[in-house]
This record gives sequence, structure tokens and C-alpha cells, in this order.
Amino acid sequence: MTTTQKMSSTVLKAFAILDLVASKEDRGISLTTVSEELGTSVSTAHRYLITLETLGAVERDDSGRFLLGTKLIELAGAYLRDHSLQGASEPFLDQLAQETGETVAPA
Repeated sequence: MTTTQKMSSTVLKAFAILDLVASKEDRGISLTTVSEELGTSVSTAHRYLITLETLGAVERDDSGRFLLGTKLIELAGAYLRDHSLQGASEPFLDQLAQETGETVAPA
């Protein structure tokens, strides 16, 4: 069994929707457009979007268009707390300092 055979089609669709919403973040995306882009029925797209909205992953504006939600910021913040850019860059900065003989310090 390959990795793609083990993946959940539901999770793949949810992430595809998040990618679509993100690509239209400046003005949001309509339910109809999500349905057309995914090649699913409007009712299926609606079910996904309502679930994502309930979870805070998407929000609706006054015109009913979907935008990315604040839950994604929370998740990104949790990731950044555990994966600091400074910590990840430290080995590269050390190597740069050795190669150049210069002092290298993070900002």
C-alpha cells in the first residue's frame, strides 16, 4: 500500500479548500467557486466549509465569502513557539562564522 493510498480524501479536500481560500484571501471566495474548483457539489463544498468555519479555520465576511480564520494563526503560533527561526538558523550561522572568520549574531 502506497502513502497516497493511506491518506484520507476528506483531509485532502479540507486542505484543498484552505489552499483555495488562501489564494483568494484579498477578497475571499464564494461557495460556488469552491464547489467548481474542487469539482464537487455545492452541498458537499458547503458541508466542508461549515465544518472549517465551526473549527475557526475559515470565516465568512458580510457578503458570505470565505476567508482564512483565526484558528490558523493559533496553529502557526504554536508551531513557531516550538520551531524558532533563530534555533533553526544557528548551525548555518556557526558555519558562516567559521568560513568567514567574522562574528555572526542573530538580530
